[in-house]
Amino acid sequence: MGQIFINDAGYTKFMPMKQNSEAGFTLLEFIQDVGIPYTIHADDAKELMKGKWCEVCRDPGIKQTQTEPCIPFQNKKKIN
Repeated sequence: MGQIFINDAGYTKFMPMKQNSEAGFTLLEFIQDVGIPYTIHADDAKELMKGKWCEVCRDPGIKQTQTEPCIPFQNKKKIN
């Protein structure tokens, strides 16, 4: 299990997790390793909309947007 961070330029980073509740900590580690993103577009998973994840986004001012529930084509796909 893990959290995947991607961008439009083809950058991909996988951050392993043991449980969903670690999502906010993976974002914090991503920020420490890579830097602060301006925006994050995520699906509607509860761990990406509440708790530690939102706290980590709020402190440096990361703008968050979410996909609409049950509409998977909104998620970015890596094109080779």
